[in-house]
Amino acid sequence: SMNGVENHINVDTSIPEGIRHAKEMDLIPSRMAQIVFSPLIVDASKELFSEENQGLLFAMFRHPVKRVISLFYYLQTATWEPTFNPELVNMTIDEYANSPLLEANFITRSLVDKMEGPLCMDDVMTAKKLLKEKCFVGLVEKFDESIRYFNLAYSLKPNFDVQIEGFQDSDYSDKSKRIDRLEQCLVNLKGDGGSNRHKHEALSEDSETYQTIERKNGWDMLLWKTIQEEYREQEKIVIYKDLGLDVNFMLKNK
Repeated sequence: SMNGVENHINVDTSIPEGIRHAKEMDLIPSRMAQIVFSPLIVDASKELFSEENQGLLFAMFRHPVKRVISLFYYLQTATWEPTFNPELVNMTIDEYANSPLLEANFITRSLVDKMEGPLCMDDVMTAKKLLKEKCFVGLVEKFDESIRYFNLAYSLKPNFDVQIEGFQDSDYSDKSKRIDRLEQCLVNLKGDGGSNRHKHEALSEDSETYQTIERKNGWDMLLWKTIQEEYREQEKIVIYKDLGLDVNFMLKNK
């Protein structure tokens, strides 16, 4: 179902049950949503997309250790999340790093659909191949630039045919105000992280805890190097597109 102002579809593609629900609702064939967000890349691609209804993959990535640290502090209070674990509430980051609850190599695991069991170099190579051939990558540390790259690569534009939630009718008729509101959304997401942002003390890269998290996320650290390399390669696409050149040949496998 659509919400009151008809600007989002009420399905949760962040969990397997939600992806199955979206499939039952014919989310993709309906063309009601232009962008689908999901951390479950394999599940989403298999269940939602097909030869008749293909998609384009782009993703924003963060340094694996910084991602895990941020996730820990977020999940300490995010009681509404399916992944909330009350055991984390009174833990310190040091205790978390040395516990079996530490999230390890999530990016690699999600890309190769291997959420349990040991990983190997073949898994990392498969993940690298997927990123190189199918995914346009962005970096959280280069948020503004990454959003611009996404927009240029896939010609993404704001949809002014739907009303923005919270807008008064008088504001909605003023296009400049709608543009300002959309730009403010990006500013809020970058600066505040939306509703999921959590402020916490930075962890020194020289600390034993940081290095423990890094070691236990070794496969993701290898993948991180590839992500950074891909980002640098994508800069060429943006330069070519800015010059008015055809970049479809560079994006044909993505």
